[in-house]
Amino acid sequence: MPDSYRALEDYSGVPHATLRRRAKGGRSIEEKANDQQYLADWEEDAIERCNNRFHLSIY
Repeated sequence: MPDSYRALEDYSGVPHATLRRRAKGGRSIEEKANDQQYLADWEEDAIERCNNRFHLSIY
């Protein structure tokens, strides 16, 4: 097993900055994005349904 973040990056393909941040307890991009979500899930679903209807109506 590699003994540095750079070597682990070469071995795994995951950027060394990501490995270092996660080792220090940092959150994943997905976890961070959930805290920054502006719309509720039901609002996103409603917008997606409207977009799908609009997309279907132009064809």
